[in-house]
Amino acid sequence: MNVRIGFLLLPVAFGLALAGCASGTSGGPVATLSSASTPEATATPTPSSATSPPEATAPCTLNADGVDISYLAGDGSAGHFHGTLVFTNVGSHSCLLEGFPIVYFGNPEVAGPIGARSSANGSPTGPVVLAPSGGAAVSEVTITNAAVTGVCDPLETSKLLVRLPDAPDIPYSDGIGWARSVPINPMPACLDESIGLIVVGSIDVG
Repeated sequence: MNVRIGFLLLPVAFGLALAGCASGTSGGPVATLSSASTPEATATPTPSSATSPPEATAPCTLNADGVDISYLAGDGSAGHFHGTLVFTNVGSHSCLLEGFPIVYFGNPEVAGPIGARSSANGSPTGPVVLAPSGGAAVSEVTITNAAVTGVCDPLETSKLLVRLPDAPDIPYSDGIGWARSVPINPMPACLDESIGLIVVGSIDVG
């Protein structure tokens, strides 16, 4: 009985062996790792030139589309006048002021400065950005009354010449380039360039 079963299984085993050989030698497709199955590298997007950072705010100027300057008189003290210079942006773009304005007395007889330039009081407060069409900054001013110094012959004036901190050091030209004539209440000034009477604070937020 066992011999009969062995003969019956022999054809089946032989057929399976032939099938195995056929599949090993067949010219049919062989399963391989297709290149299409490999994920393609994704390029990292680069920033567009349209997303570049905005340009830095330009310094204020005294041009027609720059800043206007006015003086607000304050309360006086013994031998001193006090007031505030107000810098107002009248242009259509923001602009920047930083540091101390440069101030002279204005000559009442000719267009030009008289006496010594202003000196700075304190430390710079940092840059101030003036918004377009009305943004303002201020600088506090203290002026010694020339009449009480006893060291000069006073000359009455009714204007200050104001220069922005970063203006070039060139000869005065009223309203053109470096200085602006700013009306003030009449006060005594000093012609002597060695006698400083004007002290200004750093430009700060208005």
